[in-house]
Amino acid sequence: MLNRQGFARLLARIMLALGVLFVMFALVMPGESTAVVQAGTYATPWYLPLFSSDPYATPIPPTATLVPTATMTRTPTNTPTNTPTRTSTSTRTPTKTSVPGGQYSNIVFLHHSVGQGFIDGGLRTQLTNLGYQFYDHAYNLSSQGRGLSLPNGNTSGYDYSIPRNSTDLLTLDLAGPHPNASTKNLWEKGLWDLFGQKVYTSGVSALPGDCTINGSKPSDRAMTCLMRHQVIIFKSCYTNSDIDSDNRIQEYKNVYARIVAFADAHPDHIFISLGYAPQESHDNPTPGSPQRARQFIDWLNTNTEMSNAKHPNFYVLNLYGQLVDTTGSPQTNSNWGFLRREYVQWDGNSHPNQPANQAIATWLAGQIDTILKNH
Repeated sequence: MLNRQGFARLLARIMLALGVLFVMFALVMPGESTAVVQAGTYATPWYLPLFSSDPYATPIPPTATLVPTATMTRTPTNTPTNTPTRTSTSTRTPTKTSVPGGQYSNIVFLHHSVGQGFIDGGLRTQLTNLGYQFYDHAYNLSSQGRGLSLPNGNTSGYDYSIPRNSTDLLTLDLAGPHPNASTKNLWEKGLWDLFGQKVYTSGVSALPGDCTINGSKPSDRAMTCLMRHQVIIFKSCYTNSDIDSDNRIQEYKNVYARIVAFADAHPDHIFISLGYAPQESHDNPTPGSPQRARQFIDWLNTNTEMSNAKHPNFYVLNLYGQLVDTTGSPQTNSNWGFLRREYVQWDGNSHPNQPANQAIATWLAGQIDTILKNH
């Protein structure tokens, strides 16, 4: 039995021990300033789980991803119940979509015979199934072409008067006439003239009717007619891969500088270039043309001046890269830089065969759909 003096000494020792424990706890406990988000992850004081059953209070490793679930959801007492729910950015839906009738659902494809092969290979069918209205414009009617074809594939009975009936990249300012112009049907200044036209802003007739400006058909209406569509896709003839000189490459670059300047001036439209297809190795190529064709296409697809980052409504799809033979090198492969042999119909014909057309149709439909859904 403790007397009063002994009990006082025992109480003093207990109080001293408690004081020491309190000092030790205060020294090692982190301050509130350390309980913040660090390096993009949620960090919590080591002691918080000791005093809380909140599931968000447990420490989260730096590599973990915080995914809200039904079992992890909480409603703090001081938070309104209509607080917006946080969602993961990995499942964010694009703000623009290419659903039928959407902002970018009306397409026109400017092409010649190689492009017609892609359409015959299923391009129209696949884009239609994805919800797009797919028009295409081949040669003008005056040259026995189909002019503009409607989404159902039928000819409209009219054309857009494409300048010189050409999709070529020549300017003739630096390199002059092409040496193979007479045998390769190379025209003058096709896309150069087209993208240099003014755009009429009033009196333009609506689709699907004939394209007129205030009831007439001025000779410079082609680009205005194309602008009746929301998406303009174009390619140049395979003959453009028969590049005869470095000056010709610079001409091509000058044409594309004009094209992207036009695109910049019309941000409400989308422009997609397919470049050109490679020619077949027996189709009278100019010496050195495969290397020059590859050089220009590489520039078109990788140069920052042509990039989508600099021109947000201008895109390039590397059609050439899908069709060209790049096995080995020009020294070890006589077909290097030309149409792949498995895609050749016969020697001397640069139009890809049916397997190529079907493969390109599927590739193009997927690429176009991706662009328009994410633009």
